[in-house]
Amino acid sequence: GGTVAPDLTHVASRQTLAAGTLMMSRGNLATWIADPQGVKPGSHMPVVDLSGDELNAIVAYLEGLK
Repeated sequence: GGTVAPDLTHVASRQTLAAGTLMMSRGNLATWIADPQGVKPGSHMPVVDLSGDELNAIVAYLEGLK
């Protein structure tokens, strides 16, 4: 068994994040990545300790996946 993850190919084209919990925006995407359990308790997405620069880089990358 491996890790299961969603297809992020066109993540920036989505209207919502976290199975409809948040509207898609740069700020909400950053919030979801930084604190998935705070956004959607019970989420399978792990909490990862990221610096501000790392978080911004990931958000910028994901915003390009349209």
